[in-house]
Amino acid sequence: MDMRWGPKYETGIAVIDKDHRILFDLFEQTQQCVDDGEESFVLGSVIASLLDYVRLHFHREEILLDRCGYSALGAHQQLHVELKAAVELIAQRFKDHPERVGVREIRNFLWVWLSEHILGEDMPYVGVCMPRTDIHEEIAKITLADVLNEGKKRMCCDWPSLRVLVVDDNANFQRLFKTLLLAFGVKDLRLAGSAAEGFRKLAHGPVDVVICDWLMDDMNGLDFMKTIRESGDETPILILSGFGDEAFRNKACNSGANAVLEKPISANSFLQAVSGILPEAPPVEI
Repeated sequence: MDMRWGPKYETGIAVIDKDHRILFDLFEQTQQCVDDGEESFVLGSVIASLLDYVRLHFHREEILLDRCGYSALGAHQQLHVELKAAVELIAQRFKDHPERVGVREIRNFLWVWLSEHILGEDMPYVGVCMPRTDIHEEIAKITLADVLNEGKKRMCCDWPSLRVLVVDDNANFQRLFKTLLLAFGVKDLRLAGSAAEGFRKLAHGPVDVVICDWLMDDMNGLDFMKTIRESGDETPILILSGFGDEAFRNKACNSGANAVLEKPISANSFLQAVSGILPEAPPVEI
């Protein structure tokens, strides 16, 4: 069975196809984590991020169907309620007891949902919604921050203009960061698989934010940050770690970190952490 994105899943509605591609990419990442025998916090981060993006996609899609007057909107919304509840249950079960959730169960559920829902439930609305490009543009402006932080202060971040460096020697976490940052709209993204490579990337030009793992083989995050700060570079740094206690946070911040994000992460926690260490900017669409 081919579990990859392909032309048969394309609706022709750019914003919907982009969402579907991201969901497929996150699904493939769950597969890769399983194949690589990753630790639970890596797979847990991918599942949590998948759930966050599901919420954004469903929100966008329901507005599209409503504005286009799709007759089966009610039934489609009910399917979304059921699917979101099922993903939430898997995510919560994995968070509480990862050893009790079979990876095959996760893989099969996600694959059936993605493939069958797109082909069986999404394709029928294409004829009605395809011509309404004005609505396509409208829903493309809805952001993850809008959906996940409804009623809270708007996170002001001009993502497309950000220059971001990610330093992490875990290939699967790197891929997750790349998926999320590109989904947020980041265009200048630099990935480094080691501290040494991170220094080389910084030497090529400044960045607006550095995202760095705490534990790496060649140099840990503490020494990486110290070297950056000793050079006089005050670029905001977000440290990722499996430790989240106050003592560790204080140690990291005293060493030069602007914030610490505890693993497993989610799309929303990652978005908030990065936004929180950046200077305030006027609200922009992402």
